[in-house]
Amino acid sequence: MDTNDVLVAFIAYKEKTGGKTRPVLLISKRGRQLSVFRITSKYQSKSPRIQKAYCHIVDWQQANLRKPSWIDVGQTITINSEKIKVVKIGTLSDADVFRLSEFIEKHRLEAK
Repeated sequence: MDTNDVLVAFIAYKEKTGGKTRPVLLISKRGRQLSVFRITSKYQSKSPRIQKAYCHIVDWQQANLRKPSWIDVGQTITINSEKIKVVKIGTLSDADVFRLSEFIEKHRLEAK
């Protein structure tokens, strides 16, 4: 697994018990510890404040996602691939990697 790979993993919910298996984007790894961003297809139903943290994946089909999707850069999640099954399903296109990099920079500047 490499940076910018699209993975599927069980992600626990933030505010309640349980979780769900969902696509995530690998942003870094240190041994078995993976830092990821959640990927979601639920953009339209979110508030404008939340939408501001969502970067559109233009080449979502190339990344092997089932439907138009967004990367949630609002929170980095750390998962242990030794304890949670993680499967690679695709990789972001070079164009989407570039867009994400610019989006994160803009998002950080606006957050200040």
